[in-house]
Amino acid sequence: MAGVLSCLEDDLSDLIISWIRTGVAVVGGSVIAWLAVRGIKLDPASAAAVVLAVGGACVTLYQVAVSALQRRWPWVGLLLGSTKAPSYSSVRSTRERRPGGRTGWGV
Repeated sequence: MAGVLSCLEDDLSDLIISWIRTGVAVVGGSVIAWLAVRGIKLDPASAAAVVLAVGGACVTLYQVAVSALQRRWPWVGLLLGSTKAPSYSSVRSTRERRPGGRTGWGV
């Protein structure tokens, strides 16, 4: 029983870390996107499309850049909200650790 609880705690901890790192990347990328399109005058429909495209690109680039820099300088992970990167175990090893072969979260 203790092994199952430990496994669930590890999975939950990694899940929460991944949510934090994703949320911080969205905020950081959104600020960059806002600064990039600030002052551009477009009609509302075009402005929405530009903001979505630039925003998506900035969020992705922010996440990739910080993650890449974190490999060399671990403290850079603070720019994603946590220096601890989530560890993702394979489905096979997860099934081996849980009774009944369940992978968790109702799956």
